[in-house]
Amino acid sequence: MSLGNYADAQFLHEAVKYAYDHDVVLIAATGNDNTERPGYPAAYPEVLSVSATDYNLKKASFSNYGDYVDVMAPGESIASTYPDNQYAALSGTSMACPHVTALAALIRSINPDLKNTEVMDLIRKNVIDLGEVGHDKYYGYGQINVYAALEAAGGGEASLQFWPQSIERKMDRVIDRLK
Repeated sequence: MSLGNYADAQFLHEAVKYAYDHDVVLIAATGNDNTERPGYPAAYPEVLSVSATDYNLKKASFSNYGDYVDVMAPGESIASTYPDNQYAALSGTSMACPHVTALAALIRSINPDLKNTEVMDLIRKNVIDLGEVGHDKYYGYGQINVYAALEAAGGGEASLQFWPQSIERKMDRVIDRLK
């Protein structure tokens, strides 16, 4: 979910709880105001909240932070589709959130029997710890580590050998189009 508001709305929380109770992995961007003020739906306990890092694995200058932040993902100058069949480099926690959503989908593709809570825990526990050791208000648990999370989900090294080369080739093509 790349949406948010600083007002806690009962109807929104009820919708989030409904989806969560039906085994949906809920992932939301924290916001782009460089504030500790909790944004919703990201701050709900049923949601995996995502803030953004820059190229140096530092909290992006715009990224919201706080005790409710779960994980970080790249959020600066991310290649994205744009109107009129174009691509653009965009920044924001809404650019970081899809990285985590894709990781959740990959985890479930490797191990579809995992519950939403198990998928979220795999993402939280398989990170590159940034900032203070453990969970902190600026980096949550840390930057997602796709390879480690997929391996922990049961992918095993053999099934993940395709990962680095295929992703690198695809990213090279995207970067070439942005030039």
